[in-house]
Amino acid sequence: MLERLSFRFSMVAGKVPGKLWKVCFFALILEMFSGFFPVPALTPASASGLAPELPALQALPSLPSRETFGMHRPPAVGESRPAHVMPSLEKRGLRVKLQLDWPAHGQISSGFGMRRLGNVTRMHEGIDIPLPEGTPIRAARAGVVSEARVYNGYGKTIIIDHGQGVKTLYAHCSNLLVDKGRRVEVGMVIARAGGTGYVTDTHLHFGVMVAGRFQDPLKFLKNPPAQLARQP
Repeated sequence: MLERLSFRFSMVAGKVPGKLWKVCFFALILEMFSGFFPVPALTPASASGLAPELPALQALPSLPSRETFGMHRPPAVGESRPAHVMPSLEKRGLRVKLQLDWPAHGQISSGFGMRRLGNVTRMHEGIDIPLPEGTPIRAARAGVVSEARVYNGYGKTIIIDHGQGVKTLYAHCSNLLVDKGRRVEVGMVIARAGGTGYVTDTHLHFGVMVAGRFQDPLKFLKNPPAQLARQP
């Protein structure tokens, strides 16, 4: 063993410059005598008390997979999003390509927006078209009648569901000519103009709902007028 140690020392001393050979010398001694003083291997129970932490570390949830992160990245060209990740913009009412026919011909007396009624300012959720009583009111778009009944304030009212979260409302009618569940086509006469509900004159109140929220009908009606006839 001493001969082998002397041989290694001569090799180190000849190749390692300066004081580094002393460090190498002690390293060689430790290597040669390591067999006489075995060092016990560390176990989880004796490794600085790490064992109690292991169950907690194992209980941590794993990171999301690459596929999960990929669902939140911008789509590649020609790639579509899953429906449950990015809901349809049309159903959310953010962008709707929709064209509606006029339910009746006439000037608009009150537009969409905030209106003052006496001492109260409130939202007017549609447009008012003054009409003689009995004037035919037509469906602005094909769909299914979801409501045909009397509403407080609106009087006799029809609501048509056009699908994709779009509905139209026809209020203050004198007569309702279709029932709930009836399939109607665009231009079909569905009611007669009147003055039921809370009104000061006979007119049609026409509203458009997108995803449950009222929108300005003039955004969707074909050939809207350049300006309103008069404002209250």
